[in-house]
Amino acid sequence: MDKDLLFLNGSLTIMKRVYQELCRLSVDDAIRHVSELDDETKLLYARKDGKDTLWFDVVAEDIICLGGDSGY
Repeated sequence: MDKDLLFLNGSLTIMKRVYQELCRLSVDDAIRHVSELDDETKLLYARKDGKDTLWFDVVAEDIICLGGDSGY
């Protein structure tokens, strides 16, 4: 399999996983701000610019960083 096909397959795997997680999360959970969570989670996912972020953004970023297999 050539590199372009491998990269395309990887991207599609990630997009599929993000879509599956979006469908699995409740709307309330997906839009919850990290600042509303426990201290350990807040520390783990704090942004360097100090802005808050939505939980689904955290889930999506973890999936992207881990190549589609985040464990969520």
